[in-house]
Amino acid sequence: EADVLSEVLLSPGQGLPSSTDVSLVRRPRLQAQWLGIVEDDWEALADAPQEVRDDREVILTAVEQNWRAWRWASEALQSDIGLATAVVSQDWSALEFLPEECRSDRGVVLAAVQRDPVALELAADAMRNDRGVVMAAVRKDPRALRAAGPGPRNDREVVLEAVGRDGSMLRFASEALRDEADVVMAAVKHRGSALEVAAPRWHSDRPAVEAA
Repeated sequence: EADVLSEVLLSPGQGLPSSTDVSLVRRPRLQAQWLGIVEDDWEALADAPQEVRDDREVILTAVEQNWRAWRWASEALQSDIGLATAVVSQDWSALEFLPEECRSDRGVVLAAVQRDPVALELAADAMRNDRGVVMAAVRKDPRALRAAGPGPRNDREVVLEAVGRDGSMLRFASEALRDEADVVMAAVKHRGSALEVAAPRWHSDRPAVEAA
């Protein structure tokens, strides 16, 4: 059985409604009922029947009130990328509780990183090695380089972005880049103590020492 949420009543002789008219929209009675319930109290979802926990629209409505409503979604919906994005867009730290497939999704991780670059620490290894994701995080906070995988730590552009704003991040660059002149100089110009973690040959390099 369905509730009619809105309808167009045609008078005798009236033509079909235009595209701007309200159309017939029908929702299952149970769905309509629970949409109203979770809009008022998202925690009510804890007592919802399985059919409701399987309903994406109801779960999304509850999640929009508070991301913690996600835990009462069905197992299938807990892996829904759209819902996961809505969750981390509200609270980046929720990434920790999402299933692997969500923590491995570029869009989900980017949404979390945009809220707080620290979210990179909670992402799957594949995302911590994703150049675009890591660069997005580093541009918001150079300290995000600490959570990056080996690939981005050996990426000159990524590392220069980080050490140019926080020289101390040189310690998280690959061994090869800690021996690169442009990387070392960018780091020590920002923070002299970065020279300590550069490759040994730079410790006695006059220009580097003077820059530090």
